[in-house]
Amino acid sequence: MFLLPNDISTGGVAGLSSIVFWAFNIKVHIPTFLLETPFDAIFVVPDGFNNHIFWNIAHCVATQQLLHYYLTGNDFRVDQKWVELYKKGTFPCFDEEEEDVENLAFILKET
Repeated sequence: MFLLPNDISTGGVAGLSSIVFWAFNIKVHIPTFLLETPFDAIFVVPDGFNNHIFWNIAHCVATQQLLHYYLTGNDFRVDQKWVELYKKGTFPCFDEEEEDVENLAFILKET
């Protein structure tokens, strides 16, 4: 469960602390969610959507790598495969394996 602290909009140190706390919760809970959710469930594309949960989470990693590393002239912190498969304009493929889920959870914790 993600809780967005009430004082996030107050700004200042209290607001910054809340943002850091919220970001930390994301880095802890999303990898746990990936590893604890049944494999098939994270690859379901709901009606009215174009992507599944795994693609959306991997897309966040690809976007973060492009914004934080590529645009600043630095090397990616993840294998370029992740960026190529999940960057803007890509669509989910359905050949992911359990190892890909474990790798994504690891990447989320380490980057």
